Amino acid sequence: MKRKQCFLVTLIISTAFTSWCICATNGTPEGVGAIEGQVEKRKVVHWPKLPESLQQMKYGMVIRFTVKQRGDVFRVEVKKTSGSAELDKVAMAYVKQIRFEPSFLIGQGGQIIIPDKPLMSPKQKLENKLKGLQLDLDDKIGELKILKLEVKNLEEFFVTVKRENEGLKTTNKGLRVENRELEAENRELKAENKELKADNMRLKRHGAKSQQVDSFVIASWTGSGIIERTSSFRVNKVPWTIVWSSFPNADTNKRTSTLNVSVHEQNGDLVNIAVDNLNYGSGLVHVNKTGTFYLSISSLFTNWRVRVLEDK
Repeated sequence: MKRKQCFLVTLIISTAFTSWCICATNGTPEGVGAIEGQVEKRKVVHWPKLPESLQQMKYGMVIRFTVKQRGDVFRVEVKKTSGSAELDKVAMAYVKQIRFEPSFLIGQGGQIIIPDKPLMSPKQKLENKLKGLQLDLDDKIGELKILKLEVKNLEEFFVTVKRENEGLKTTNKGLRVENRELEAENRELKAENKELKADNMRLKRHGAKSQQVDSFVIASWTGSGIIERTSSFRVNKVPWTIVWSSFPNADTNKRTSTLNVSVHEQNGDLVNIAVDNLNYGSGLVHVNKTGTFYLSISSLFTNWRVRVLEDK
């Protein structure tokens, strides 16, 4: 019983203090309709400013709401719409800012017209809806025109691509012809080279000095560590040559250095151990086998350079 009395006294003092501190506005501000329902006789202690977008509306809307004991507005909903979802949201946000004086009553309901203008008739609602549908239809027609233009551009693009593809086919055909001609020239060069070798052998048999044939590098590597598998290379003539050299690096420090080079076929089969050298040096090794190969190079305390040469 004492607790109830203390609560009532506190509530009365709080109500009196709030009414004294807050300057209450009698009636509704300009542009806002009268409040109806259970809270129509309850004093409003704060009216927010009516947004410009609501003031410029042609028709009003009905907003329903509920008020708590302390005067806050909640459970705001649209009873009669303005026809615009955005304006309905603005109106609900406006109503949520209204503050009533505190009361002993719980959950009083009410409604208000915003702005204070005639409500839209069913006929006007239908006309507004038709206008909105017409605007949507115009937008869709505009989008359809854009899509038709894009389709036309795509068709022109596909025609261009088709022409380019036909041109590429013609070019490819010409390249094939050129490739066959190059292959024929290559066979002729091989035949000439074979004849030169035969001439060289004949000169050797007669004790003459053999002609020197220049070589060219088809692969080269440098390093100071291990390459388990180098890039592959192909040789078409025998013999071909591996030229190697090893020299000191910063980690040598008078230690014994090693260099090992082995030749492998593509499937990993060992063809030849070309280099197995201690300390520094250089040299060359001839390999008498054609095909596609790779090298396996390992070293310790040395820098190295390895090249693969083929006769021209």
